[in-house]
Amino acid sequence: MRKGGIVLKVVVEIKEDLEETTVHILTKEYNEDIKKLEKQLNAYPQLQEIKGYLLEKECFLNLDDVLFFETEGRDIVAHTIDKVYQVKYKLYELEQLLPDFYVRVSKSAIVNVKNIYAINRDLVRNGMVEFKGSHKNVSISRTYYKNFQYVLERKRK
Repeated sequence: MRKGGIVLKVVVEIKEDLEETTVHILTKEYNEDIKKLEKQLNAYPQLQEIKGYLLEKECFLNLDDVLFFETEGRDIVAHTIDKVYQVKYKLYELEQLLPDFYVRVSKSAIVNVKNIYAINRDLVRNGMVEFKGSHKNVSISRTYYKNFQYVLERKRK
C-alpha cells in the first residue's frame, strides 16, 4: 500500500490469546512519514471508560469525568467532581491505558488536562492543579512539570 512518500506492507496476524491489539512499525529509518503514521495511529480511539468501585458497587466511569488518579496508601483511586472510586490498576498501567489527555504530574498522580481550571506555581514550591467545578487539587512535582506543560500546550490548541 502506498501512503505519502513511503511504501507500506500491511501484515495482520491473529493471536487469540492477546488481551489488546498492538501495532508494530518496522522501518529502515524514522522520518516525517513515519512520524505522521505514528501520530495517526496514536489518535485512534482509545479507552473511554474505566471500571471503578464505590463501596461494594461496580461502576463504569467515563474518562472525561475523571479529574485525576492518585495513590492512597496501596490503592489507586479515581477522583470525579464529587466522588472517589477505587480502581484495580497500578499508576504505571494507567499511564499506558489512558488517552493522551491524561498526564503524569508526580509519582503518585495522573491528571486529566481537559478538566484543569487553573495552575498555581511559584519559585519555592511545586505547582498545584485546580479542577473545574471542584475543590480538589493535585500537586505537580518539578520532575514532571516540563512534560506536563508540553502535554497541556498540545491539548489546549
